[in-house]
Amino acid sequence: MTNEQQWHLHTQDGPQGPYTTTQLKQWLAAGQITPQWFVWQDGFPEWKPISDIPALSAPAAPVAPPPPPAAPLKPAPPAAKEKEAEPLVPAPDPSAAGTKAPVKAKKGMGRRAVNILGIVLVIAGIAAGATKVFAPDIFDTLIGTPPPPPVVAPPRKPVPPPPPPLDESALPEEIQAENVVIVIIDGPRYSETWGDTAHRYIPHIYNDLAPHGVVITNFRNEGVTKTVPGHVALWTGHYEKIGNDENVTPTHPGMGQVIIKEKDMAPDSVWIIASKDKIDVLATNSDPAWKNAVPPKTHTGRNGTGNGIADDSATYEKAIEILKRDRPRLAFIQFKEPDISGHSKKWDWYLAGLKASDEFAWKIWQFLESDSHYAGRTAFFITNDHGRHLDDVLDSFVSHGDDCEGCRRIILYASGPDFQKGVVVENKWEQIDLAVTAARLLGVRLPGSTGKIIADLFAAATGASDAAETDTEPQADTKPQKAK
Repeated sequence: MTNEQQWHLHTQDGPQGPYTTTQLKQWLAAGQITPQWFVWQDGFPEWKPISDIPALSAPAAPVAPPPPPAAPLKPAPPAAKEKEAEPLVPAPDPSAAGTKAPVKAKKGMGRRAVNILGIVLVIAGIAAGATKVFAPDIFDTLIGTPPPPPVVAPPRKPVPPPPPPLDESALPEEIQAENVVIVIIDGPRYSETWGDTAHRYIPHIYNDLAPHGVVITNFRNEGVTKTVPGHVALWTGHYEKIGNDENVTPTHPGMGQVIIKEKDMAPDSVWIIASKDKIDVLATNSDPAWKNAVPPKTHTGRNGTGNGIADDSATYEKAIEILKRDRPRLAFIQFKEPDISGHSKKWDWYLAGLKASDEFAWKIWQFLESDSHYAGRTAFFITNDHGRHLDDVLDSFVSHGDDCEGCRRIILYASGPDFQKGVVVENKWEQIDLAVTAARLLGVRLPGSTGKIIADLFAAATGASDAAETDTEPQADTKPQKAK
């Protein structure tokens, strides 16, 4: 057994190894891996790049190359073209009877013999090549066996290092929430939600809901600012460069698949309910470890068939029906407005659509608070998948999809038994943080996500519990306050 240090490489397929120091240094020298690859060995608290480890970054000791294989047969070179004397047949003894006259050798016979030999050798070379294909063992016996490849080949592609351990210090010792309901209002700009100082288009979120929970005003989509990628980030805890239609498959498992598998729940314990049919893509993924996991239940699009776009009123009614009937532990509910009206270029419709979705979200909260199964045991969230262009960007509110502030900045509202009440938080948090937080409330972790627990939601969160400065003129103790 070798006494060399043993290392594991972090690859797109997970950790591989162990490999010896000599192996890694030889692969580095050959360019098969780079100093940016991450390695780990016993005693390391975390993965480290090769460039940070002197034992690996030093040049490898030269290794004597293996002896070259025996050269294969090659055709003989053509004979030199020089004129030779024409040989004569030796003369017989003149005294012998019946002697014939001397005879000259036929011209060109020697040259033809050389050419024939060359052709034979060429044919032999071709035959040897065919033998290499159809009978390699025979060929190797004839010309020698090449040196074998390394027993273990290095991984093909590096990937980012594993995420650091999740900081769960903000979580209460005993989480009271047993259920999670997430409502997505598709595509409003921050300037028409919390950024509107009068809050004209989210009256229920501001007046009726904010006093009972936390509003994060600098919530962000830091991935692709379109519908499907935004929902994928909220569902999986990963920003994926994925298409925006029903023909794509997320790379990572969503919180629904993880909960069903790890908690051994029935599929109807998790529901995806959406006005847009393409949200159905969240039900599956392409991760080899998860793609065959039992998917959650879905009701997306017109009549829940995954075809066409449903009215938000129908989606709301179906959501209440499912909440009453199946009592899901996790419900992911999407309303198409105001995104659809924004794309129609109708400003008034866009504002009316936002106001309607605000009312649907409020009604769902009212149901949860009045239902004996959900009341006092449910974490409730309202957020957006993306914003829209600012007025001075492209076609303004009509579209979205770039990294302008209008597309990236959205809001998050959260209420529940574990959260603060009446607090407005200006700290930056992201969509993937919501996915990680919601999953953790339900007792699971999302594989490979770099999202964080949203500490500002919880009563013990530093800097969020001391509410001092009000967001607007103080009217009552129940009005939302701004965290320092």
